[in-house]
Amino acid sequence: MNPKRSALIKPNEFWIFVRDLRKEDGNYYFYELGALALMSLGVSHVNANPEKMFSIMNFLKNERRSCMHPETLDAVMRVREHCRTFDDDEEGSHPSPAIIQDYINKDFYQ
Repeated sequence: MNPKRSALIKPNEFWIFVRDLRKEDGNYYFYELGALALMSLGVSHVNANPEKMFSIMNFLKNERRSCMHPETLDAVMRVREHCRTFDDDEEGSHPSPAIIQDYINKDFYQ
């Protein structure tokens, strides 16, 4: 392990330290700044997944499928995304006959 690397402080630890700095009278120096920085550390800075989902939604809900219920669109998008991650060799990677029958029996259009 690199000794220089282990001496570095983690970003969340730094901003917790900054947030909790107090003056002699007990008031905080930078409480809002530290709190904002900590919140920003949890925000994803990559938007590839949302963009991919919008593309899938635009593909699914075209002019011929414009009457699709929002719940159905949501379900189809979830199935499409979830099935993409399945490995065909895995046991249980395909829907059961009961799930398929339930899917067939649903009223998908208004």
